Amino acid sequence: MSFNEDYDPATREYLSGILTSADSYNMTHGYFEARLKFPEGQGLWPAFWLLTSKYVEDMPEIDIVEFLGHEKDTVYHTLHWIDAANGWRTVSSPSHTTQGPDYTADFHTYGVAWDPTKIRFYIDGVMVKEVTDSEFLIAKQSMYLLLNLAVGGSWPGYPDGTTPFPASYDIDYVRAYERKSIDQITPAILADEYQLMFSDEFNGTSLDEDKWNTAFLWGPYLRINNEEQVYIDKHGMHADHPVNPFEVSGGSLKVKADDISVAELPVMPT
Repeated sequence: MSFNEDYDPATREYLSGILTSADSYNMTHGYFEARLKFPEGQGLWPAFWLLTSKYVEDMPEIDIVEFLGHEKDTVYHTLHWIDAANGWRTVSSPSHTTQGPDYTADFHTYGVAWDPTKIRFYIDGVMVKEVTDSEFLIAKQSMYLLLNLAVGGSWPGYPDGTTPFPASYDIDYVRAYERKSIDQITPAILADEYQLMFSDEFNGTSLDEDKWNTAFLWGPYLRINNEEQVYIDKHGMHADHPVNPFEVSGGSLKVKADDISVAELPVMPT
């Protein structure tokens, strides 16, 4: 367990919990569903959501359902991601709201069908919102499940004298479904069952900067798993460095590793 550097227990007034499948289950694309009953009360903020397992690429988040305890007939569905090329700016889709019954009175199922080109949100088996890649960035990274009951914050506001404690976020089940595998992948099945989302035939003479990022977010200066290499960012800070481990020719890519003197190493930025 780790804490933010500015963590001060004296400023915390409530204790809550969060469950994640981060160490047990991650999945890319599929259908996720939970049967939930939300608590009523000002400042209560239960959620069922998906988060990327590794902080690379766009660091996406899919909020399958969020609920504010003072709005008993409203739930929210939202996408978030990080625009690293634009100052690590957080980008969010508008939070789609579903108006319904009193969601604190009984259990309901909340689900999301996540495909390469679209995300569809469901309540009690009925689709309430569809988002496509023509509108927003659709996550491609493996993600894990989270359920938590937050208390306070800038969005729900803070508890007051009307908020009942203890507050209970009731969870009947959580399920994740993958599409059944196909016994044999053939060109005909690929053409019929799949949509090509990414390809690089390496037909040029250099890496395509629109497809490949040569910066590794956990490197290049942080040693990982006691490895000894430096990863050169040829599309970024090391564009002018004389060493280039990438060679594209003849329709293939080579990534070369070689020993290097300290004098030849790129200087670590401050």
